[in-house]
Amino acid sequence: MFNELSMSTSWCGDKFKSGKEIVSAYKEMGFNKIELNYAITKEMIEEILPMVDKGQVEISSVHHPFPKHSEKLFDTDSQMLGFEDKILRNKAIDMTKQSIDYAHLLGAKAVVIHPSEVPIDYENHHYDVLLKNLYREGKKNSKDYKNLYKEMIEHRDHFSPSFVRRTADSLEVLSDYILKKNYDVKIGIENRAMCHQIPDFYEAEYILSRLEDAPVRFWYDIGHGVMMENLGMFNNMDGLQKILSRTIGIHIHDVIGVNDHYAPYEFGDYIDMYLPFIKKIPIKVLEIGALRSKENVITAAKRIDTYLKES
Repeated sequence: MFNELSMSTSWCGDKFKSGKEIVSAYKEMGFNKIELNYAITKEMIEEILPMVDKGQVEISSVHHPFPKHSEKLFDTDSQMLGFEDKILRNKAIDMTKQSIDYAHLLGAKAVVIHPSEVPIDYENHHYDVLLKNLYREGKKNSKDYKNLYKEMIEHRDHFSPSFVRRTADSLEVLSDYILKKNYDVKIGIENRAMCHQIPDFYEAEYILSRLEDAPVRFWYDIGHGVMMENLGMFNNMDGLQKILSRTIGIHIHDVIGVNDHYAPYEFGDYIDMYLPFIKKIPIKVLEIGALRSKENVITAAKRIDTYLKES
């Protein structure tokens, strides 16, 4: 049994049709802790909750928006807590309160949230897709890449401050809600997988400085951090070091260039440099894609678990 590691339901894909199946399969693999992500339905929760109450499984965290819904405007890649429109922002806040309520009900210690993003033209001028395609083509040092990257940074720098401020305002409301309810739950704001999304390390530091005494922490995602560093946005390790003391959780998965959610050790030992950070961060979650094999997942968990026990 992996005592410290949690396993995200990101790996489920279409493998399981019920909450009971998920818990049974994960426990058979050696996981007693699970992060429930945004694909988990209310029906699955109804099956999982009695198992939590009986001590058969522990829910380490839930990933907002939770449970699953079909509103595209409020999915994991949206303006969410930074909406300029007050009606939309208030709805996003209410949806986050729901995730927090479920986290409390399930005994989870954190809600992982993708707080916001700078608006872009997704159909015609998707900076992240265009930059990553150029990177994959080996053109990071090309004039096209440098011009596009400069344009993206200018666009991001122009719009992000207002979105970050509104996001911090929304998180303040949510913090008051947690304190009023007397929940033992933290909000973990996650570094993002796309270059126009909020927060990067600098934005996270600003938000946390504004909410110093609030139940808001940073949630570090290895793959997201490495991909953004590969695009040229920041030094990933330096950013993590500076914010480590306020980090509540970590998503663990491997990266090849600008593609992530591979099983650690599937293609090399890259993840080893993160093991000291994994050791220090309280909630440790393997967030592995659905296409990775069960054998690779277990191999990764065993190697990380061995380090955690021996170090």
